[in-house]
Amino acid sequence: MEQKKIELAYELVDEIKETDTYLRYLEAERAIENSPEVQSLSKAFKEAEASYNDAKQYGKYHPDLKKRQQAFQMAKKALFEHPLVKTHKTSEKALQKTLDNVASSIAKSISPRIKVTYNTGFPQIGGSSCKVEKA
Repeated sequence: MEQKKIELAYELVDEIKETDTYLRYLEAERAIENSPEVQSLSKAFKEAEASYNDAKQYGKYHPDLKKRQQAFQMAKKALFEHPLVKTHKTSEKALQKTLDNVASSIAKSISPRIKVTYNTGFPQIGGSSCKVEKA
């Protein structure tokens, strides 16, 4: 019985991987991986983040805190406003929504009381609302 459940799960994964949503996500993923510009922006973002986090440890007493915070914000903005990154984030959210819907459907089919936790960290009872139904 356990083996059958695993096989069914793999079949579901294979079906999801054939969807347009997943294929758009893969295409966007490859685009940012193959873009020297995005890779450069990502490297600058990580360096600015590390520098800011180092300064943040000392709080307002660090002499360059404000400067590092601004550099971090500018690097973040430059990265996340790049068209390829925007497309990737949009496709990632669409794929996550698909996966959340699958998880919700499975949970609801078992019991309306099953909690499904999404990226927000807030559980949703029955997969779609916080309403608790009496058994």
